[in-house]
Amino acid sequence: VPSAWFSNLVDAQLQLLAYSLAEPTNQFFYFISDSSIPLKPLSFIYNTLVKQNQSLFCFSGADETREAHLLVRSHFPNQTLFAKADMWSVLTRSTAQSLHRSSQNLHELIHHAFNNTSAAPDEFLFLSYLLHHNHANEIRD
Repeated sequence: VPSAWFSNLVDAQLQLLAYSLAEPTNQFFYFISDSSIPLKPLSFIYNTLVKQNQSLFCFSGADETREAHLLVRSHFPNQTLFAKADMWSVLTRSTAQSLHRSSQNLHELIHHAFNNTSAAPDEFLFLSYLLHHNHANEIRD
């Protein structure tokens, strides 16, 4: 899957989810970058995730998102639920399945709304889509 930093990492993430969901024992799906490698042991992280059973996003602060929020908002004037998060995230199986089922819609949004903008779709798309589609109870900051 072609991808580029600050352009479209979402298609690659969706492809990774598709392959990872094929294995029924996978319960959590991690997206990390070179600068966000967990420092805790995997067993600690896994046990914490099992207890919480929610997807984790690192929400960005209002001061960091204002300009990008307005830019994205200009492409979605009727959308009120926009949130920005760092790229790293942990998805539960049910959240990953929801995104996978919506992959065609997400792909179209990237190419129609984020084309020719300076907003990074991977920072907005998953979190905003999940919030807009009533998954807020599945998400933690």
